[in-house]
Formats: sequence, C-alpha cells, structure tokens
Amino acid sequence: MCIRDSGYAFRQYYATEKGRRVVDGTLLKVPILGNILRKIAVARFCRTLSTLMASGVPILDGLDISEAQLSELLTVDADALRAELPQVEEHLARFEQLPAEVRAQFEQLQQKLA
Repeated sequence: MCIRDSGYAFRQYYATEKGRRVVDGTLLKVPILGNILRKIAVARFCRTLSTLMASGVPILDGLDISEAQLSELLTVDADALRAELPQVEEHLARFEQLPAEVRAQFEQLQQKLA
C-alpha cells in the first residue's frame, strides 16, 4: 500500500510543471542516463526540425516550433544552444554549395541567440 501511494504521489508531482522540471533536471544529472536522455531529446528535436524544413518551413520558424516541442520534454537552455552553434557552423562549412537561403537563416539564428 505504501509503494502504491508513493507511486501515485510521484505521478501527481511529476504532472506539475515544477515537478517535471525537478525530476527531469535530476535525471539529466545522472552520469550515464543523463547523456542518453539528452541525446534522445536532441534526436527528436533534429527529426522534427528536419521534417519541418523538408516541408518548406523556414529554419527560424522551424526552430520556434521545435523549441516548443522540446521544452515539453526538457527545459531548454539557451546557453547550451549557443554553445552548439560552432558545431553547426562547422557542419555547414562542409557543404561547398550551401544554398544562400540556408546560410542566411543560420546567420539569423546566430543573431537571435546572441
């Protein structure tokens, strides 16, 4: 009975915004599990963004939509996104004939996060 009540209390707490942030934040700090959960969240974010871009949604609008989806899963850390920009830029630099629109949208993203 105690285990059942504890499970119910945990579910009720996790259903609140504060509870979800505390539990998710704690899970992200667990050494191996945190890295796995972070990679899952990034994969979902990239998959959603890729689908939106493939259907013609501009990257900035797609990032707003994807950010909303990702923030449901985890608290979005703008500083962490800023830290990833150099890696994205490095990846984009590999493409010699990158469309000017994609380059312009990336520069807008950099300015937005600056």
